Amino acid sequence: MEYVCMQSFSKLLVSVFMLAGINVTNADVPFIIVTDPWPPYVYMHNGKAAGLDAEIALSVLKELGIEGKIEMMPWKRSLLHVKAKKADAILSAAPTAYRRSFLHFPIEPLSSASTVFFMRNDDEIKFQNLKDLESFKVAAMLGYKYCPELDNTQLLLSASRVATLEQSFNMLVNKRVDLVVEVEAVGLYKAYEMRMADDIKVLQGSHFCSVDNYLAFAKKPGYELIAERFGEALVQFKKTLAYKNILIKYGINN
Repeated sequence: MEYVCMQSFSKLLVSVFMLAGINVTNADVPFIIVTDPWPPYVYMHNGKAAGLDAEIALSVLKELGIEGKIEMMPWKRSLLHVKAKKADAILSAAPTAYRRSFLHFPIEPLSSASTVFFMRNDDEIKFQNLKDLESFKVAAMLGYKYCPELDNTQLLLSASRVATLEQSFNMLVNKRVDLVVEVEAVGLYKAYEMRMADDIKVLQGSHFCSVDNYLAFAKKPGYELIAERFGEALVQFKKTLAYKNILIKYGINN
């Protein structure tokens, strides 16, 4: 019964879009979503878009009768494309006042991201504030800015900067550093990929720089309605087994 209701709702929604002059079913005019690679949220695998945010967004759009197509390009170019209405939406976008001037954000985010510290699984580290961690050696990404609450601390200013997350995790398990700073989901996915999931863990209480990731829609005629319906459908999708399976697939704890 639930499936039939969703199918009927999707047909009704497509009819509303068509009346508003929004083409969402013509295969010759795909619904273009732009973004840059950011595993495990979005990346290319065997020539196809994959990732947590990618699969969730495409699944919900499909329920609404919209066939989305994800195109990869640098982030600044992605923003320019959707601002100029050369694309229909942008994936994994955090809301800002500037972006809201040319994007419709749904009520519900695809996912949330926070920066954490990873540690060896057999170590015990307790802290109350960042100053308590200054005696530990930290690895961080070369040239990367995290957020003011971390970037301006002595902990990060004295961190060993490396080019890749693989290097950071290898340094951690080989006891060359005590902590690695990284976006939680990115680190967990990489640890799984490197077969280190049993060797490292997140330092309890070390969540910083929390931000929500959205599928944000261009301010084209009628797209405010798409954003509204997408947000409502996403809320319902997060209650399904399909959503839980996507989280499991990418090693994300709900």
